[in-house]
Amino acid sequence: MKPETDSQGQQPTSTEQDDAQQATRAKQWWSPSGLIQSTTTRAAGILTRSEKILVRRRMGLIAIAVVALAALVASLGNYIFLAHSPREAADNYLSRLQSGNYFMAVDASAYSNQSAVFLKNSMYRAAQGRVQEYSITSVDQQGDRAVAQAELTIEGQKERVEIPLVQDHRSGVFNDVWRLDYTSQVNQKITSTIDLDSVELNGYQLKMRNTVTDGEHAFHWDMPLLPGEYILDFPKDSYYAMAGGAKTISLGFRQTELAPVDIKVRPSARMWQETDAAIETWVQTCESAHTLAPSGCPASQIYDSSGRPLDDSSAEATPSASASSSPSAARPRKIEDVKWELQERPPLVLTQNENQPSLWEANQNDPVVFRLTYTVDGKPQSETVEAYIHANITSTDDTASISAGLDDRD
Repeated sequence: MKPETDSQGQQPTSTEQDDAQQATRAKQWWSPSGLIQSTTTRAAGILTRSEKILVRRRMGLIAIAVVALAALVASLGNYIFLAHSPREAADNYLSRLQSGNYFMAVDASAYSNQSAVFLKNSMYRAAQGRVQEYSITSVDQQGDRAVAQAELTIEGQKERVEIPLVQDHRSGVFNDVWRLDYTSQVNQKITSTIDLDSVELNGYQLKMRNTVTDGEHAFHWDMPLLPGEYILDFPKDSYYAMAGGAKTISLGFRQTELAPVDIKVRPSARMWQETDAAIETWVQTCESAHTLAPSGCPASQIYDSSGRPLDDSSAEATPSASASSSPSAARPRKIEDVKWELQERPPLVLTQNENQPSLWEANQNDPVVFRLTYTVDGKPQSETVEAYIHANITSTDDTASISAGLDDRD
């Protein structure tokens, strides 16, 4: 066979033949059926060296652009939101007090206090004695320090105040900032012998988180307050009420200290009602019994649960037990038609346990009185049974565990 020639009649070299064969193989691939298929496209996802370099360059440019944009946004944010003059710093602070923006007005140092209980904006807006109107009349700047003179309207009354300011120098573009030269909030220490769940402040429920334990039955909380007047009480559905009534906390503008507030509690109407209901449930359970000695209730003073007389002097002995004086030897009686009926129940008295302040006890000096009627071998009989009720209430304010039952006293 003659070797193939090109279009010009020349025989290709061995190198040219190898290149042609490789090019042909690159256009072929094996199909699942085993037949050779031909294609002229490159496998998907495979980039050439030049394409990889181009992609890397584009990604690098995108990353640089993102970093530059973030820096620009941060710089603009600093310029817009930070106070770059003492007048601007004073205006920011006073406007936040006026609008009731508690979280923006509180100094950043407050958030480092792990025992702080922060208010909601709604609680601060409900406070009396806040700044209603203001005007900055002058600013005296001396280097990095300044004093702003302002006229405030509080509860309809005009008040002139001085606001000292200082400049902080920070690295970065537009990062220098003016701020108050004192802490905007004052810490109000709240103490109690009970680890309370919540209180009510200005009509809003405030969860008492971040409790600090100072000792056995000694707890406190730190409450950052801004200028204004606050009413401290318990929520209406609480198991506690404030002993002596709600407490008023007043913080004047530029006041720097508040005396601790000790919360003393008394049972609320809810605690009284639910304890009374628990006792009433116990009474009804006993009244519905049809035995002489129902479980958890008073018992007959004459017969035991099987009908045997408790006092053998009033019992008729059986012939085999005539020589015995044991109550167990007395003949059981046929007891029927047992009925318990409440005759008298003394007023409920709740007393706080001295050793466990969250525990309250319903101790009654006077007994509850039942009338017990029944028939003995068909004959009607009645007796008056006295018993003492004991109830325990354990509460940390939001919830309570209440139990009521028979007080087993001698």
